[in-house]
Amino acid sequence: MIFIGLYSVLMTVLGIFLFIALLVILAVPMALFQILPVFVSFTILLFLLWSFGFMKKRYKIVDSSAFVDGRIIDLVQRGFLEGPFLIPKFIIRELHRLSDSSNHQRRAKGRRALDNVTKLQNMKGVVVKVDKADYRIRDVDTKLVKLSKKRKAILVTTDFNLSKVAEIESIRVINLNTLSNTFKKIILPNEELEIELLKKGDKEDQAVGYLDDGTMVVVFNAASKIGEKVKIITTITYPTQAGRIVFGKLK
Repeated sequence: MIFIGLYSVLMTVLGIFLFIALLVILAVPMALFQILPVFVSFTILLFLLWSFGFMKKRYKIVDSSAFVDGRIIDLVQRGFLEGPFLIPKFIIRELHRLSDSSNHQRRAKGRRALDNVTKLQNMKGVVVKVDKADYRIRDVDTKLVKLSKKRKAILVTTDFNLSKVAEIESIRVINLNTLSNTFKKIILPNEELEIELLKKGDKEDQAVGYLDDGTMVVVFNAASKIGEKVKIITTITYPTQAGRIVFGKLK
């Protein structure tokens, strides 16, 4: 983002400079010979900055967990996350294997993730490329770290452990959990919410529902209300690696 900001500043300065130069040239034709060397020097400076990558947008490499999670699509559509994006070929192969799994849940995750790959590729104005680079390593996380370093790219993931390994390797990471939480509504204790209870919680008396932003809500003594829309009073919000969980009780 710093490089993009530098590019914007330099282009603004260049625009102002050209406008002033045009006014001066129109007023005093001889000024052309005085301004031309400065203009050429400024143009060369911009070219050198571009050549060394100071004004180029860095690619964002998207891992399988981000596609399975799916929030990347909404974040890109809303403008909170921008390209260009790189999708490693070995990540697509991993998702294909997942979609062919004999386990129903894993198969559903794989197919949903592949749908999200297609959605990202079909977004207008979003640059998405498939990177065919691969390594003779079985561990996908290690491949992602190596590719991110090679491409000097930003890694997009929801995997907490992968994020930590990448950061140790001095790779910039965008964790979708952290990014999504930034835009979530703040829930305070004793706040009234209306929510549909969808399933049982970890304990027998608990019921679980979700807010519009995907936040899990656990309601005590509400197992008998599953399938209904109820009003609750929040008691506490508990942060986790995957986001946050709101606890509450029936009103």
